Amino acid sequence: MRVDLAGASEFIGEHEGHYTFDAALGVEASQAAVYDAVAKPMVADVLRGFNATLFAYGQTGAGKTHSMFGPRDAGDGSAAVGVVPRLLVDIFRSLSEGD
Repeated sequence: MRVDLAGASEFIGEHEGHYTFDAALGVEASQAAVYDAVAKPMVADVLRGFNATLFAYGQTGAGKTHSMFGPRDAGDGSAAVGVVPRLLVDIFRSLSEGD
């Protein structure tokens, strides 16, 4: 198996698949960086009436729930808050500001 991220291609034996990525983030990416890359662009579209889907996929224990919600003890304003709470804050803030 060979993966070419520059060309977004994956080669397994003789078979080749092409994939398009909106973003590729490393393990060191902060919760804010993940949100900014994958979810924040959806806010304006949702508020204009478009549908949006945010889908987390991966192996059990890989950190999907942590990325989406953050740790249970993360309070408001914590850097550890996940994508979903950040998304909700942005949507409700935009609605209250009349954007």
